[in-house]
Amino acid sequence: MSWDFLMAPGESGFLLCDDPFAIVPPRNGKNIGIGIPGSAKYFPLTRKFCLRIGDPGNALRYTDVDEETVEIINCNIAANSDRFVMGQIAPNWRA
Repeated sequence: MSWDFLMAPGESGFLLCDDPFAIVPPRNGKNIGIGIPGSAKYFPLTRKFCLRIGDPGNALRYTDVDEETVEIINCNIAANSDRFVMGQIAPNWRA
């Protein structure tokens, strides 16, 4: 499978959780699974790096992503977690 190592910008970062392997189905897809064409598999490695596993292939890339992409990935990771989600509170976060 192709691997993309995603790097979060600046103060942004990826969430970590108790079930960190999140599978996102393809757009308008009804099936979900590791081998479903078009699905994306996310595995946050650290606050700054997340592994995105794509379709079959041997590509290995390092990609800078923007804060909006990090937020979308984090929403999918949080939705996939069972009990615990861990992340840093951003300096401009308000309660």
